[in-house]
Amino acid sequence: MQRKFTVMVISTVFLTIFGGYYEKVAQAISAIAVVGSATGDPTAVAFDSTNAYLGYDHRSTEFCNNATPLLLIQKMNLSTGAKTTLLQRTNFCQAAAFSFSPDSTHIYYLRRSSGTNSIRRVTIATPAVEESVINENATSLLVDATNLYWTTDTRLRKRAKSGGAIVTLFTAPAGGTVTLLGQDNSSLFFDQGSGSGSTQSHQIRKVPIAGGAATTLRTVTTGRYITGFGSDARNVYWTEKTWGNSLDGFVQRVSKLGAGFHTISTLPTTRRSHKIAVTTSKVYWVEATGFDTRSAAVIRSRTNPTFNSGTFANETPSREGIGANGWGSLRINGTRMFWYEYNRASARQIVRGNL
Repeated sequence: MQRKFTVMVISTVFLTIFGGYYEKVAQAISAIAVVGSATGDPTAVAFDSTNAYLGYDHRSTEFCNNATPLLLIQKMNLSTGAKTTLLQRTNFCQAAAFSFSPDSTHIYYLRRSSGTNSIRRVTIATPAVEESVINENATSLLVDATNLYWTTDTRLRKRAKSGGAIVTLFTAPAGGTVTLLGQDNSSLFFDQGSGSGSTQSHQIRKVPIAGGAATTLRTVTTGRYITGFGSDARNVYWTEKTWGNSLDGFVQRVSKLGAGFHTISTLPTTRRSHKIAVTTSKVYWVEATGFDTRSAAVIRSRTNPTFNSGTFANETPSREGIGANGWGSLRINGTRMFWYEYNRASARQIVRGNL
């Protein structure tokens, strides 16, 4: 359960160079420390209240027919940093297209075989057991206590985790795509896209989990795409970026009713935005200075995200590769934030800090 207060430790004031100018920064995320090191550069990262989950997919054919694991899923204890291998495949030349979603007993993921993504799961407890769940060309997935939700290129579907009939909740028009963004107790939020490049179009939409008509919450500016998504009880939040080589970024908010759109932050043209996490009092996002996943970055925030007011702050000093790889690589657990980080010294690690 989310606490009703946020502990702010503003004890360190430092001078940092970021994006070509000097900022005097009050560091709000304190006691930043490495939880543990990753085995390599994961394709996907996810968290629950106890573990980080790391998925590795070596797609290059140079790894085929040797002892290098081509499919590897590990969990890392967030208290101790201890890693446990849940699944490892060698001599496996069919790549895994990872989209991770854990529940209390399993980690669900996508595995590609002969050009089709099947939904599979592996137990969190060891010795881990892998099993097939649904053989369908899935592209993204989420789970909750009862159901499994996934998208194909054009459809959003669900099925009870215990089995039963598959229900299609939404079908995109011809030429459209569907990607899951998040969920709450009653709705699924998804990105309905079309086109490509500078003419691509995206809509943030929701559909009732119980079934019913889809609702458009916001149409993203043409040529921009979504790079992170979060929600609270009233609103959804996302980061977006313009297609192409430009450095820019936008942090946006709209109510779950589709009203009250507000731009929380427009980044300078020296930074790009990605990843987002929300509490009752703040919205957090990552700002990076380059396109490389290991570029210098900070976690930035704004207080009172539900209202059109509040102060901005750099929550961390400049670090390299914050939030690299995967939508789920920034997570708030109670009064701590966890993230994946890949820096230019090739350190790949899970990091934590106190809020």
